[in-house]
Amino acid sequence: MEFIIALAIGKIRLHKEIDEKLRGNIIQALQGKVQDVGLLLGGEIAPI
Repeated sequence: MEFIIALAIGKIRLHKEIDEKLRGNIIQALQGKVQDVGLLLGGEIAPI
């Protein structure tokens, strides 16, 4: 979960295509298990 949070807040930077694909896969995997996972990983990266 630490990796997902770091990805969400922009502490981890990935290539744009890989980032989008990874975020989509994480959202799909956590759908129904984590409330508002789309808000956490969707949209723009939060500023540090």
